[in-house]
Amino acid sequence: KGLPLETPTWGHDLAIDRAGNVWVNGSVSIDEGPSQAALWCYHPDGSLRAGFPKFRPAAEGRSGQAVLGGLTEQDRYLHEFSNSIAIGPRGEVWVIGEQEEQGTGKVGLVIWRYE
Repeated sequence: KGLPLETPTWGHDLAIDRAGNVWVNGSVSIDEGPSQAALWCYHPDGSLRAGFPKFRPAAEGRSGQAVLGGLTEQDRYLHEFSNSIAIGPRGEVWVIGEQEEQGTGKVGLVIWRYE
């Protein structure tokens, strides 16, 4: 749910918060462009929460921020992959992933935090 069926979408990990919400991190490729890190949140009944999926923390005013790493802010030149997810003690969502600069093969670790 949340994206057109023809949109390539990958789920990589999930976590369940204290309220029973299911958080899924992964990647999507919209309009055959570079892959972007993505985050979905589902209610305990399986319905997608409003405002999800979320993409690329902190870019273009989106929710979340990169707290460690990140190669460049040139969105169109990045492939992003989110690999693992955890829920913190205050309900914050932590995602670890990687970013790759197209054309150079340069890869870097990135950790995103969502409130």
